Amino acid sequence: MRCFISTPISKEIRDKLKRIQEKLKESRTRMKLVEPKNMHNTLKFLGDINGKQKKKAIKALESIEANSFELEVNRFGAFPNQDYIKVLWAGVGKGEKEMKDIRQKLDEKLPGFEEKHEYTPHITIARVKSKPDKTITNLFNERISKQMQVKKIRLMKSKLKKTGPGYTEVHAIELD
Repeated sequence: MRCFISTPISKEIRDKLKRIQEKLKESRTRMKLVEPKNMHNTLKFLGDINGKQKKKAIKALESIEANSFELEVNRFGAFPNQDYIKVLWAGVGKGEKEMKDIRQKLDEKLPGFEEKHEYTPHITIARVKSKPDKTITNLFNERISKQMQVKKIRLMKSKLKKTGPGYTEVHAIELD
């Protein structure tokens, strides 16, 4: 099963990002928008895992000691970078340190699931399929300031369908 570890995002943040996506629809850039119900803040992508690895991931999740924390979504960015855009995302300001600390703990508890790139806490809003136009590049000048309390970390299963991915919670922990 294909899995990742994430934190959910609030309805307020989801609604704000949905309004941004509506603006992006005016673009001539070909892109696939992430369904608002699927938006999340990924802590660690695990990929395809077996039952034994699933148990290990749950054990790692259970061992995380962290307090709930304030998270602010406050800017937009792109992967791999703003000159060559494949993924558009909303980035984290306040709460970034806490997200990185939890990620580091997960990395220590889950060897063998290393990723190539440095971790950047973010919420993916679109996958870009063609050269971006001004509608897209202007997004990097926009600022938002939406906050939420992160109280939960989840192990999620991802099932790829023709209509896009569907996510199911496998296991979750509440933060103190």
